[in-house]
Amino acid sequence: MGSPHIPDPPRTCRATAVLPPELVLDARDAEGHAPETLMAIQTRLACELEAHEDGPHAALVRLLPAPHGENLWTHWTDDRAPEQITALTDCARTNGAPSGRDDVCFLYGNHPGRCSFDLATPDP
Repeated sequence: MGSPHIPDPPRTCRATAVLPPELVLDARDAEGHAPETLMAIQTRLACELEAHEDGPHAALVRLLPAPHGENLWTHWTDDRAPEQITALTDCARTNGAPSGRDDVCFLYGNHPGRCSFDLATPDP
């Protein structure tokens, strides 16, 4: 008797884009966040959503300092570069494991597809 086949987990999209310079400035000057609290700004973007064939791609641009509960994201399509950054509320879902072994979703609220804890990142 053979062992049961365990399917591979769904993968992240990983489509890439570069954050335009004007959006780097927008991320740096995000309203209400002092320059001394800046976290790193991601300029080389890779879509963090579940692999998809249509719809926009999305990537985290900058983590905002706690306790805001939101971070800066950008969206783009295969034929258009990112055009804006948006502060989006964090996804509130967890994987349901017991406390201490639970994972939170690192995407934004109401994102399409599965949560980050259910996705495998493909090798580069």
